[in-house]
Amino acid sequence: MTSITYLFLGFITAIIGALPLGTTNVAVINTTIKENIQSALKIIYTAALAEIILVIIALQFNLQI
Repeated sequence: MTSITYLFLGFITAIIGALPLGTTNVAVINTTIKENIQSALKIIYTAALAEIILVIIALQFNLQI
């Protein structure tokens, strides 16, 4: 498979994975309603950083199929 195919599959998988409400999504919604958007952005940035770290680890230990 080409890199574009992997990118496309990752993009689609990320969208499907973001559809159900998880703990992070609920925390962001709850914080936005009860506090303000600035507090919610802290949660969003932290979750995004965690996802980036997971992607880097996955890319470092990928399997050639």
